[in-house]
Amino acid sequence: MMTVLVKVIGVSAYVYSKIVDMAAKVEWTANDYAAQNILADIVEKSGLSLRALEQKTGGVASHARIGYILNGERGPVKLSEFIAICEACGVDASDALQQVIDNADATQPANTDEDRAKLALERAQRAAEYGLAAMEGEKRDAEDDGIA
Repeated sequence: MMTVLVKVIGVSAYVYSKIVDMAAKVEWTANDYAAQNILADIVEKSGLSLRALEQKTGGVASHARIGYILNGERGPVKLSEFIAICEACGVDASDALQQVIDNADATQPANTDEDRAKLALERAQRAAEYGLAAMEGEKRDAEDDGIA
């Protein structure tokens, strides 16, 4: 299964194993998964870039941390980050938090190796989308050209 996923997402087996390891290191709760999903929807609907969100949150969360939150990587979102991102996107944080509570029962963490592999694949695909969105100007162009 790993070989197939590595070929599909185009990453080395080492990078893939690190993605799976990150998914398994922190025990997320149903509330954590629900919060991540709600924030991903909010940010997507806002149309804001990760750098714009960083500025609008007043530095509460860096663009890298916001990317990790949206991709479900590393630690779950902190309450202060959740509120700041909601406010930056023009969403009432209390309404969004109620959605998290309402959706937590329906959101289940990945329990099997196959579930974790699927989750890792989704995260890797989403990470590729955010990778260039976080870069600007010459650095972005250089990476597009394979220079960086």
